Amino acid sequence: MRAASLWLAAETGAQVGGDLYEAVQTRYGVRMIVGDVRGKRLNAMRAVAVVLGAFREALRG
Repeated sequence: MRAASLWLAAETGAQVGGDLYEAVQTRYGVRMIVGDVRGKRLNAMRAVAVVLGAFREALRG
């Protein structure tokens, strides 16, 4: 599988946000997550970190 991504900010100059994506090859196939958390700036980034951390942890189990 090949994957590509492109991120464009909705606001000029924005460099942080709540978008998230990840694709991981597992022994069961490719697992993907794509999302957009509600919020802005650091609060959104914290939520993204929690969601991606949970996704990665679930893949390890």
